[in-house]
Amino acid sequence: MINIAVLEDDPKIISDYEKNLPCILEKNNIEGELIVVTDSPDRFIDKVKKSIVNVCIIDINLRTNTTGMHIAELIREEGINCEIIFMTGHLEYMQQAFSVKAFNFITKPGWSALETTLVKISREQSKGLRSCIDIKCNSQIFFISINDIYYIERIQTKTYIYTKNDIYSTYEGLEELAARINDPRIKRCHRSIFVNIEYIHCLDMKSKILTLTNGVNCNIGPKYYNNLKDWRDFLCL
Repeated sequence: MINIAVLEDDPKIISDYEKNLPCILEKNNIEGELIVVTDSPDRFIDKVKKSIVNVCIIDINLRTNTTGMHIAELIREEGINCEIIFMTGHLEYMQQAFSVKAFNFITKPGWSALETTLVKISREQSKGLRSCIDIKCNSQIFFISINDIYYIERIQTKTYIYTKNDIYSTYEGLEELAARINDPRIKRCHRSIFVNIEYIHCLDMKSKILTLTNGVNCNIGPKYYNNLKDWRDFLCL
């Protein structure tokens, strides 16, 4: 189910949201609800914190003493699990949108693009997929794209997440983290390792080692060797 909160300061566009969003949901058979459309950052944040909101649509240039980008940063700092969509006329903020793991950056007026984006989010939800996972590393919370994860490994008391851009460590358990990710691409190949099967480059059946596209070798545990039979639809062997 998609529950939407919108932060927008243009009265005309607020009216358009109130009219268009319910129509988009109904047209595409998306189970969801428009929780709030407001020009008040305080009311928006209050609703996001208190309501079951999982999609935030945010304008960046607001007629207040804050910006939509700052609001998005606050959402991430608070660890609120939701998708962020920017719908704005200010393209200069596009690069910054990556820092808050925005699902999409849409130029106003972008109703068609917004409809496509909401359909995509709904489909990912129906498959049980998430676009990113929140990882607590000491006092910081990072939002990591699941598409970027090569593999996850448990070493002593920490779990390490190896991605295209960085390595993250957390005290969260390996099984607990994999369960939260809940993505069919993340498969266990060893008692201490989960791999993203989309990045498997080579599988050595004799030595029971798989090589990822980044050149890393991962051992295949005897207990999980037979699981490879279930992966063959994903692999090019």
